Amino acid sequence: MQGLSRGPVMSVKSKLQLLDELLGAGPLRRADHPHLSSTIAHALRHKQIVAVLPGIYLPAKLQHHRELRRRAAMLWDPDAVIVGRSAAAEQFWPGLRSEAIQVASPRQHRRTPAPGYSVTRRRLPPEYVVQRNGVRYTSLALTAVDLCAELGDEAIDRALRTRRTTPELLKAALVATPARDGNRVRRAAILDATGNPWSYAERLAHKIFRDAGIHGWQGNPKLTLFGNVYYPDILFEEYKFVVEIDGRSYHSDEDAYQYDRDRRNDFQLSHHWVLQFTAEDVEHRPAKVARRTRQMLQSLGAS
Repeated sequence: MQGLSRGPVMSVKSKLQLLDELLGAGPLRRADHPHLSSTIAHALRHKQIVAVLPGIYLPAKLQHHRELRRRAAMLWDPDAVIVGRSAAAEQFWPGLRSEAIQVASPRQHRRTPAPGYSVTRRRLPPEYVVQRNGVRYTSLALTAVDLCAELGDEAIDRALRTRRTTPELLKAALVATPARDGNRVRRAAILDATGNPWSYAERLAHKIFRDAGIHGWQGNPKLTLFGNVYYPDILFEEYKFVVEIDGRSYHSDEDAYQYDRDRRNDFQLSHHWVLQFTAEDVEHRPAKVARRTRQMLQSLGAS
């Protein structure tokens, strides 16, 4: 009786080469490659690979690579979503530090799966989950709303500054995630952001105008002048009147001086009136800001 053919048998060397190739494409899940079980065990013993999560491996030299660790979380839990600081650092707040990669999942995990990860049980509305390079994140709006309970208004301001979200989208994200601790703080921050502020100083200026009953303005609207696109801090479009708040942190790069001169010149050449206040004005001299703004509006014919 003729024996059955078992096909070619891979050598240990061939399996190690295959393991290297698979890891070259990203994290590897042991359950997907049962034929490499002994090879994975061998690579672990020789510290060639590291288990960054249960059953999920990376090359030892790449075990701290943040992007690969985020992708590893997606393999470990098919419902995992990157949230909080970890999502914000990728979406709109470069350099925001987090002790661990923050992950949310509707699944019940009994304990922290591995060092370098923080997992909370949470079911997210599907419409507020986005995918980028194979990694799932909370949407930019929901990330900002989540974080403002921890980090204050700056999370909202930075998100708005990207121009990829709006106060209306932030409010919708809050409504979609009710009955959470911190929602009262989040609601107040979003209410203060209805005028689309991009900084703490602008947020204060908006409050000054609301309290003083000064209406008819927009925060950071798109304004195209002579082929250049600007976002004036506050614009009274009907009167071609701009209010600028100096001292914003994101104007501190080396090109800011030239940019501000060009911006101011384009405002003047297009017959826009401009008032400038400092961050100290809006924080410590609100009556002055309101008075001079009202004087300018009256001189332009506002009632």
